[in-house]
Amino acid sequence: MVKLYKSPKGKLVVYLPFDVVSQLKLKEDDEVDFFKMNDNSFLMAKKADITGMILGKQQAQPMASQPSGGALPEEYLTVLRKIDTLRYDNRTPESVSRLLSDSEKKVLQRLMAERIVTIFRKDSKELYSISKTVYDNFLMRKKPMQPRPQPQQAAAPQRPVYEVPSTQQLRPQPSLGLDDKDILFLEKNGFLVLQTEAEAARVSILLEPSIRHRQVFGTRAFNKRFYIVRRNYFDANSGRILDKLRDQPRKVTELAEELSLDPEGIKAILYLLSENGDVSEKKRDMFAIA
Repeated sequence: MVKLYKSPKGKLVVYLPFDVVSQLKLKEDDEVDFFKMNDNSFLMAKKADITGMILGKQQAQPMASQPSGGALPEEYLTVLRKIDTLRYDNRTPESVSRLLSDSEKKVLQRLMAERIVTIFRKDSKELYSISKTVYDNFLMRKKPMQPRPQPQQAAAPQRPVYEVPSTQQLRPQPSLGLDDKDILFLEKNGFLVLQTEAEAARVSILLEPSIRHRQVFGTRAFNKRFYIVRRNYFDANSGRILDKLRDQPRKVTELAEELSLDPEGIKAILYLLSENGDVSEKKRDMFAIA
């Protein structure tokens, strides 16, 4: 529990818990920012991490830290299996602590640092949550049913490959963002443009599961705006845009008219393609094949 204190100058001061300082890797003179989630709560983020949050870079780090063969150390699995013996609603820090030895508690700290295990708040109660990817790969007791083979179709035109699962439904954080105007816009239109770091941080936290599973991804353009797209929107339109650019460089407005797409949605796809090295911006709002 964190308490507020009054400074000699009459201002309220809060001392951050060690685990917050450690997990955010905060040090003296770092800048943090606060983002309003609703009328009763704010979120805090390290300013230097905000761009990475919306790009999903922080979420990608845990899996990258695993051995190349995809295996987890046995000491990791031992702790994860013990946590998994508890019903989800009982995975409180107190209950988990009673299950683990001192050495296993240190392993748990490493699992949290790598975000294989995270803390999730439900009904004012803190609960440990295991990464879905890790759970599916190492703790799932039954293999998922194999999909039925689909009839072979003609090969589609080659386009940039993003190795991520395709899905139609966003995964907002439970109890968060279901009626958020930005999330609803992204759900309806397939893309979203944000003007500030504060907006990007708020949306990235709301959509953390979707960003982690690469159902949603984005980039920060040179104009300082954050462009975010849903996976199915990108897949449906990136090939069409590339086909037009193979003829000659095109302006965004021309592409929007020819493809009947929103210019901002086209920009979002083009900036992502540019980041991947597939297109380049020859001059403002004019793109060509790289």
